[in-house]
Amino acid sequence: MARQRSGTAEFFSGLGATVLFGSLYLFLNSGIFIFVGVLAGVLPMIRGVSKMIDSRVARNELKQVEGRTQENTERIVLSLARSQRGQLTPTIVAVNSGLTLEQAETQLRELVDKGYASLDVSEDGRLIYTFPEFLRREALPPGDEPT
Repeated sequence: MARQRSGTAEFFSGLGATVLFGSLYLFLNSGIFIFVGVLAGVLPMIRGVSKMIDSRVARNELKQVEGRTQENTERIVLSLARSQRGQLTPTIVAVNSGLTLEQAETQLRELVDKGYASLDVSEDGRLIYTFPEFLRREALPPGDEPT
């Protein structure tokens, strides 16, 4: 199985071949070295540059997808918080969102860190993430209504 070379490696090996065959052409004054130099040097250089560009584009696309995934995850959790009247557990998020328990808990903790939710412990020891904006008004103590 042939190992794929990186764009940078291919570019520099092509550059080396171009310099080698260019030098041979200059010193021996034989036209065959120009033809061989193009095949052995310039073409791999072009292919190396192309690979480097493709790699950079792929990295940028991956960053964009990761950013969109984070936004979508936040929206899913917030939508669940609204449907659950402001109280969530990581299990509820995982069951209703397709996230793993670990991903659900991570997302909930990030929302607590940003100040959108608070973390409470129920009487039976479960972690409850509370989103005050989605609590039912009658469940809030007097004077604590959201504005």
